[in-house]
Amino acid sequence: MAAASFACSGSGSESRGPGLSETPGPSGPAGQSGRDGVDGRDGRDGYGGTATVALSKRAIRGFEITPVRLAIHTSTDTSTIGADTSEGAGTSTSAALLATEELERIGYGSYLVNAASDCAACHGMGMGMEATGYLSGGTPFSLGGDMVVYSRNLTPDAATGMMLTEEQFIRTMRTGEDPRNPGEILLVMPWPAYRWMSDHDLRAIYAYLRAIPAARNEVPDDMKGPAAMFEPVPFPETYDEGDVERRLPDPESPDEDFVRRGYAINPLEESEELRSADASTQKEFGRGSYLVNAVSACNECHGNPARDLTPGDNFLHVNTANYLTGGEVFDTPPPLQATFRQVRSMSANLTGAENGFDGTLLDFLTIIEEGVAPEAGSDGELALDPVAWPMPWPMFRHMILEDLVSIYTFVTLTPRRTGDADKRTQEEARYCTTDTDCDGDGGETCVTASSECVGGACGDAGDCGACQTCEGGLCAVTSTTSSCFVEGL
Repeated sequence: MAAASFACSGSGSESRGPGLSETPGPSGPAGQSGRDGVDGRDGRDGYGGTATVALSKRAIRGFEITPVRLAIHTSTDTSTIGADTSEGAGTSTSAALLATEELERIGYGSYLVNAASDCAACHGMGMGMEATGYLSGGTPFSLGGDMVVYSRNLTPDAATGMMLTEEQFIRTMRTGEDPRNPGEILLVMPWPAYRWMSDHDLRAIYAYLRAIPAARNEVPDDMKGPAAMFEPVPFPETYDEGDVERRLPDPESPDEDFVRRGYAINPLEESEELRSADASTQKEFGRGSYLVNAVSACNECHGNPARDLTPGDNFLHVNTANYLTGGEVFDTPPPLQATFRQVRSMSANLTGAENGFDGTLLDFLTIIEEGVAPEAGSDGELALDPVAWPMPWPMFRHMILEDLVSIYTFVTLTPRRTGDADKRTQEEARYCTTDTDCDGDGGETCVTASSECVGGACGDAGDCGACQTCEGGLCAVTSTTSSCFVEGL
């Protein structure tokens, strides 16, 4: 601390001789300056300040829901941010060491991975949300016969994890090229939807994947069989997979919440109802389209089939006639059947004119945030039916309200499907080991060979479980040769 100096000026006077005059004599010369004062003591150090980092709501939510602690590296220090792995949730507590831009990318990347999509369902261990082995891959997916592929280890483990550069990662997501088998494409992985994400969002996902803990897990080699013939698909300059080919927005141009991109990748023509809607609703529709068609990949499960996978000019084109009309069948893995009380399920019809989703926003939020669907029971009372596996509502419920409202707006303003697409999909086939696991009052019994309840009253197959038939007014097991088990509805 700089010293403080004080100068003191002296004064003097001439003596006067005795006399009658009381007039003072002239002032004497100025005295010498006094010595500098003593330096004051330094003040005490102040208390340390608290760094404030301005993050978006989505990035903040991403840090809140990340199931693992995140390693954040700076040029001089290493810190962690995120969840206590013993509790599975965490908050941003060590942000002072990080640049705001880096925090935003990582937090928003977590939001995309853990809320707006469900990466852990395939790339995680078990149910995908455990801290141990999070996103370390190895889940097998049978393609029939001896063909099987495995989800990749996405952690930054130097020996067994994802070691792609950011640009290589984006190229993989855009073209589907299999990094382990150049010249081939990734199978099962829904990159045909993810490829339409913005560069901004793909970079955020990459940043998050580089910040999660490394987990050593050697993933087996794929056995793709004839499917190895499929080659990577160059990324086009326009969206060309729907009924309307549209120009993609310039990535350098402003596109708040990627609303403009959402309109570009909508596979259908916009309805007259949308065109006459207010600006706020139109903005919600665009954001909802971006989430549904790129990030959350909803049609990959709720379209049956979702895309044209025949080699040729229409490869990967969206099946717009059955867009979001459901009917795909999912066999519940045996270890999960007792937990979810189901042996198979069928995706719901969302856009059918008569049989699609027609609930209120509150109904939609109840489904996504609580995992139950409000429906009128046979006695007229409101019933809350659990949402069937594998609908990833436990992940989607973490989305911020604005995004859920946007998805609702998009689904409800999407043109309604009619004719064969307006199909009545089936509920899940319920799991059982004995008759007591079924509804005894309704006359249901357990078919132990397939571990499913049958015998309930029905008017048609829509009243029965997935891939069951209605015979003589009662639900019955379908022949094992039925195409439903492979093709769905």
